[in-house]
Amino acid sequence: MTTIPAATDELPLSYAQRRFWFLHRLEGPSPTYNIPLVSRVHAAVDTEALRAAVTDVVGRHEVLRTVYVDRDGEPAQRILPEHDVRIDLVHEVIDAAELDDRLAAATSRAFDLSRDLPLSVRLITVGPRDHVLVLLLHHIATDGVSMGPLSHDLTTAYQARLAGAAPQWSPLPVQYRDYVYWQRELMGSDDEPTSEYRRQLEFWRGTLAGLPEELTLPTDFPRPAQSSFRGGTVDFATGPTVHRRLCDLAHRERTSVFMVVHAAIATLLTRLGCGTDLPLGSAVAGRTDEALDELVGLFVNSLVLRADTGGDPTFTELLHRARDTDLAAFEHQDMPFDRLVEALQPARSPSRHPLFQVFFTLASGGTGHVNLLGLPCTVLRSASDVAKFDLSFYLGEERDAAGEPAGVKGVVEYATDLFRPDAAESIARQLVRVLETVAADPDVRLSQVDLLDHEDRERLLTTRNDTARPLPDVRLLDLIAAQADKTPDNVAVVAGDRRLTYRELLDRAARLAGVLRARGVRQERLVALALSRSDWLPVAILAVWQAGGAYLPVDPEYPAERIAFMLDDAGPVVVLTDRASAGRLPADRDRIVLDDLDLDLDVDTGTGDGHTADGAAYVIYTSGSTGRPKGVVVSHRNLVNFQLAMRDRLRLGEQDRLAAVTTAAFDASVLELYPPLISGGTLVLVPRESVREPARLAELIEREHVTIMQATPSLWQLLLTIVPETLRTLRVLTGGEALPRYVADELRKLGGAVVNLYGPTETTVYSTCARLDGRLGSPAIGAPVANTRVYVLDDRLRPVPDATAGELYIAGAGVARGYLGRPGLTAGRFVADPYGPPGSRMYRTGDLGRWARDGRLEYLGRTDHQVKIRGFRIELGEIEAALDRHQDVRGSVVVARETRLGELSLVGYLVRGARAPDLDDVRAHLATTLPDYMVPPVLVVLDALPLTANGKVDRAALPAPAALPGGRQPATPRQRILRDLFAEVLDLDESELGVDDSFFELGGHSMLVIRLVSRINAVLGGELEVGDVFAAPTVEQLDRLMADGGSAQLDTVLTYRGAGERAPVFLLPPANGLGWGYSSLSRHIPAGHPVYALQDMRLRAGPVDDRTATRLAADYRNRIMALSGSGPYILVGWSFGGTLAHQVAADLRDRGEDVSLLVLLDALPGGDGPSEITIEEANHVGLDGLVEGDGADRRERLAAAASPLDSLDDETLDRLVAVTMANLRAMTGHAPGTFDGPVLGFTAAHDETGLWQPHLTGATTFHRLDCGHFDIVKPDVMATIGPIIGERIGDFD
Repeated sequence: MTTIPAATDELPLSYAQRRFWFLHRLEGPSPTYNIPLVSRVHAAVDTEALRAAVTDVVGRHEVLRTVYVDRDGEPAQRILPEHDVRIDLVHEVIDAAELDDRLAAATSRAFDLSRDLPLSVRLITVGPRDHVLVLLLHHIATDGVSMGPLSHDLTTAYQARLAGAAPQWSPLPVQYRDYVYWQRELMGSDDEPTSEYRRQLEFWRGTLAGLPEELTLPTDFPRPAQSSFRGGTVDFATGPTVHRRLCDLAHRERTSVFMVVHAAIATLLTRLGCGTDLPLGSAVAGRTDEALDELVGLFVNSLVLRADTGGDPTFTELLHRARDTDLAAFEHQDMPFDRLVEALQPARSPSRHPLFQVFFTLASGGTGHVNLLGLPCTVLRSASDVAKFDLSFYLGEERDAAGEPAGVKGVVEYATDLFRPDAAESIARQLVRVLETVAADPDVRLSQVDLLDHEDRERLLTTRNDTARPLPDVRLLDLIAAQADKTPDNVAVVAGDRRLTYRELLDRAARLAGVLRARGVRQERLVALALSRSDWLPVAILAVWQAGGAYLPVDPEYPAERIAFMLDDAGPVVVLTDRASAGRLPADRDRIVLDDLDLDLDVDTGTGDGHTADGAAYVIYTSGSTGRPKGVVVSHRNLVNFQLAMRDRLRLGEQDRLAAVTTAAFDASVLELYPPLISGGTLVLVPRESVREPARLAELIEREHVTIMQATPSLWQLLLTIVPETLRTLRVLTGGEALPRYVADELRKLGGAVVNLYGPTETTVYSTCARLDGRLGSPAIGAPVANTRVYVLDDRLRPVPDATAGELYIAGAGVARGYLGRPGLTAGRFVADPYGPPGSRMYRTGDLGRWARDGRLEYLGRTDHQVKIRGFRIELGEIEAALDRHQDVRGSVVVARETRLGELSLVGYLVRGARAPDLDDVRAHLATTLPDYMVPPVLVVLDALPLTANGKVDRAALPAPAALPGGRQPATPRQRILRDLFAEVLDLDESELGVDDSFFELGGHSMLVIRLVSRINAVLGGELEVGDVFAAPTVEQLDRLMADGGSAQLDTVLTYRGAGERAPVFLLPPANGLGWGYSSLSRHIPAGHPVYALQDMRLRAGPVDDRTATRLAADYRNRIMALSGSGPYILVGWSFGGTLAHQVAADLRDRGEDVSLLVLLDALPGGDGPSEITIEEANHVGLDGLVEGDGADRRERLAAAASPLDSLDDETLDRLVAVTMANLRAMTGHAPGTFDGPVLGFTAAHDETGLWQPHLTGATTFHRLDCGHFDIVKPDVMATIGPIIGERIGDFD
C-alpha cells in the first residue's frame, strides 16, 4: 500500500464508511454505532497531560479529525488541519453513587458526523486514585481492532507529556485516506468484467442466492415498522472442561473454535424453529496489509455466513459444512458489505438488518486487566442499551496462566423491540446447553440436541394442560331436557316471528322422533338435515337425538354434485327437509318434508333404549385434500364436554340471547345452537339473507335484544364498517379463521368482551379460548378448554421451547371418533398421545402454533396447503382436483394471497391445454362441484407452472395476478414530479414506473435513497428524511406523506436540481404559469448544472393583473439573477415560456451577461398586436389542450385524461385560467428584442422558424418534430429531444 499526497479537498469514503454514513443519515445522530472503551484507572491521572495526549493522538491519526459532509446526496470526508481541531475532553468529579448515570450519559452521546470529531473523551473522577476514563468513538472512524493501536498511542503520548515532552513515535506508514484509495484500486470497477469486484460479487451472488429475507426468530413482540435499536444484554459462560473439549473438537476436525461456535449457533437457531437455511453475520478485521497494523480506522467488514442445517446432520457433519462456508467467505472478504447489499438488492425494511439479523463473533485470549496510560486499569463493560441486530452473540475464549482453555464467556445482545429479558436469558441458557451437548457428543444429530430441561418440559406438557374437570356421562339432549324442566316456559328458540318455549321445543322434538324411529332411525344411524334456518332446525336436531341417531347437516345452497356425494358417502336413513330446500336434493332420496308433516297426530314419543355418551351425535363434512370431502364423526361425550366448557367460560345464563348466524353445515354452528339451551337462554336463528345484509342483521340484533354472537373475523369486519354502534351491546365471539390484529382492536374499542376461539372440526369445534386484552402481536388463541390438552411438537413429536413454532396437536375429551368410513385417513390424523393416559389419542391439526412466553397459545398458519377463508376450512387440493377435471386445463395450483385489505383470497393458476381455457367456463365448471367460497375469484392462465430444482411446484415464483407494466399513473402534479424523480435517480424510463411501485423493487438502494431525498427536497422544497422512503417507498405513499406538510407545487421556483458548479438552467413557464411540464427534461441535463423551473407568482395569491411580456421577462430576469448571481445562463422556454426566455436572454445580453444557450420549444417570438383573448382560448391553452369551450365540463375532461391539473381545486383552476388569459394577451402585444447568442429550437404543430429569424442573430439550429404542441414536453417526446438538449448543453461545459 502506498501513500497519496496530502489533500485538503474533500475525499471519498471507504465502502464501510459509506454504510455508516448512510445509517447516520437514516437515523440521525444517535448512539447506535458508538464504540466505547471504558477503563477504571487505579492511580492518579494528570488531566492536562491527558488532554495533550489526546491532541497528539488526534493529530497522528487523520481519521480522528475528519468530518463527513453531504454533497448533493453523495458523502465526502473532510480532514481538518491539526490547528483547527477542538478536542472534546471533559473532566468531572462526582460521588460514587452517580457513576452509573454518568457512564450511561457518556456512552450514549450522539455524534453529528457533519460537525463533530468522531472521538469524545470523558474523565470521571470518583477519588484521588479512582477514575473512569471513557474513550467514545463513532464506528465510522474505528473498529474493535483499532482499540489496540489507539490505546498504545494514547499511552505513549501520555507518558511523554507527563515527562514534559512530545511523544517520539515513528511516523505512520499510511493514513486512512490512503486505505480508501487502495481499496478502490484493489476492487476495481463494477463495469470491468475482470475486476476483483466482479469476481467477488459473482461468488457472493451465487452463495447468497435464495437467501431468506428474514429469520423467523422466537420473538416475544411483533417486529415494529422501524427498529428503535434499543437493546439489552445477558451474560453466559461455559466451564474449562467444555471449553477444552470444544478446542479438541476443532483441532481433531481441522477446523477452528470460531467454526465450532458458528455451527453451535446454527444448531441453536434450527432447534428454535428458525429453519435450516440460516444467514448469520460475522466480522473480519480487514487489515490485509501490514501497513495498516498501527492505524486507527474502520477496516472491519461484515460477512454473511450461510449455514445449511438441512437433512438432520450430525454436529460434526455440520461443523464440516461451516468450515467450507467460512473458508470460502474469508477468501472473498474484501467485498464491502454495503456494496454487496446494493448489488443483491434484498428486500429492504427499516425494521431489520439486510441479509442477516443474527450476528456473532469470537475473541481469543481476552483479559480484563490492561495498563492504559501506563497505569493499572480494569476494563469495564459499558451498560449498553443499543442492539444493532435482532440477536448478537459475543463470545470470548479465556486462557489461564499456562495458556490453557479456561472457559468461554459470552454476552447475548438482544433487541428489546423483539425480546423480553427472560427470553434472552433462555436463549443464552440454551446456547450453553448446545455447547455442552456437542462438546460431550460431537456425533449427536441436530434433532437430538435437547434445549429443554425438566422444568421446561413439565411446564409445556403438564402445567399448561392442567384442565381436568368432572364430565357427566350423559348426552347433550339430557342437559337440554334438564334445563327444560327448570325453565319450561322460557323462550328457547326465536326464528322470525316464531317462538318456541323449552316445553314446546322438547314436545315437538319428541313427536318428530317418533316419526324417525318409525323410519328406522336408531343409534349410529344418520339423518340428513337439508333445512332453511327456521324453527324446524333445532326441533329436527333434538328429534334425531331422541330417536337415537346422529344428524348430518347439508347446506341446501351447496352444488348438487357435492350434496349428492355427501348423501351417497354417509348413507343417511332419511333426509329431513322443507319445501324451500327440497328441490335441491337428489330426486331418489327418501325424505320427509317437515312443512307437510302433521305432528299433532298420535305418534310414539318414547325416548328409545341403549343410547350412550359414546354414540355419534353428528357428522360434519370438511374439505378433502384429494378432492373428496370427509365426514367427521363427533360423539355425544365430545359434544357435552365442549358445551359445558363454553357455558362455563362464557358464563351464559337465562338472560342471554345468542344470535346464530352460521350454517349448520359449518361446525361453528355447534357453538351457537346449544349453549343457550343448556343455560336457560334463548337461541335466535338469523335468516340467511339477514346474515348477508349488515343493516338487516343489525336491526334483528337490536329488535331481539341479542346479548352475544359468534361470527368469523370477516363478518365482524363487515359489521364494524357498516353498523359499529349495534355491536356495543354484544359480547363478541370470533373463530373459524385467524383474527387480524386491527379487527380485534376495533372490536375491543366497542367496550364489550371479545373472545377468540380456535379449534378444528376433528376436536369438536373449538379447543382453546382467549379473552382478548391489549397484548401486542397477533391475537392469542389462549389456553385449552376443559379436559383438553394442547401440545406444540416438532416433527418427531417432541415439545418445542417457548416462542418456537411447531405443529399443534390436540388431545382430551374433544377428540372426535374419526372420519366416517375412512379408517386409513383416521389412523393418519388421529394418533397415539405419547404424553397422555394409556390408550389416549391426539389429533394432528396441520396448524402451526407456539406457546408464547406469557403462557398463551398463538396461531401461526398451516403446515400444509389448507387455508381458512371467511371461516371455511378449504383444502386447496380439492379445488385443484376440480380444476384439473376441466377439459382445457392441463394442471393447476391454487394459493391464498393477501389482498390490500389484509384478507385472504383464492387465486387459481391454470396450465393451458390444447387451447386456452375460457375462464368464465372454468368458473361455471367449478361451481357445479364446489361451494361458492371455494371458487377462486381470480384465475391466471400460464403456459407452465414454475418448478423448484427438485421438480416441485415453486409457489413463491407464481406471478402476482393482474400485475400491469408501469402500474397506476400519477394523478397529481406532485405525484408526477415524484415519479419523474424516481426515474431520474433510478435511471429508468418514466413509463416503467407507477405510483404504487416500490423504490427498492425498482432497483433503489441505501445510497440512492439519500440521492432521492436530496432531489425531492430540492425540487419540491420538502423536508423529507431518509427514513421516510423506507416507511413510504412508493410515489403514492410519499405523496401522501408530503401532503401532511403542505404543498409547494405553486411556489415561484421549483428546484429540479439545486447543486452544481456549472451554468444553471432556467425553465420559463408556459402561459398557464406552471413549471410542472418540465419534469421529464431535468434528467437529460448533464450533471453539475442546477435546474430551476420558474412559475408565475400570480398563481399563489393576489390579483391576476395584466402585465406586458417585457415586464414579466424583467421579473423573471431579476429572479434568475438573484438565484444565480452571475452568468453564464442557459434558458429554456416552451410555448409562451419561449417568448419569455427569448426576452430574458435579450435583456441579459444587454446587461453584458453571458447566455450560453437559448432553447425554444414550439414557441412564438410575439404576436401581431394586442388582441382580446376568449375564455375558450384560455381554457384550451391553460388546461393543456384538454378543455374546449367555456370549461363547464373541465373537471370531467381533466379526470378522463388523468391530468395532474385535476388535482387542483376549482379556485386554483380559475386562477390558472385567468393567468393564462393575461399571459396570452401579453404575448399578442409583445414586440420582441434581438438575441445574438446560440439557439436550439424545436417546432411541433407549425414551423415558426421564419417568425424567429428577425430576432435571432447568432448560431441557430431548429428541429421539426412530428408531434402536437402539448406533446412536446411529455416523456415519450422528451426521450427523443432531451438527449439532444443535454448534448448541446454539454458542448458548453
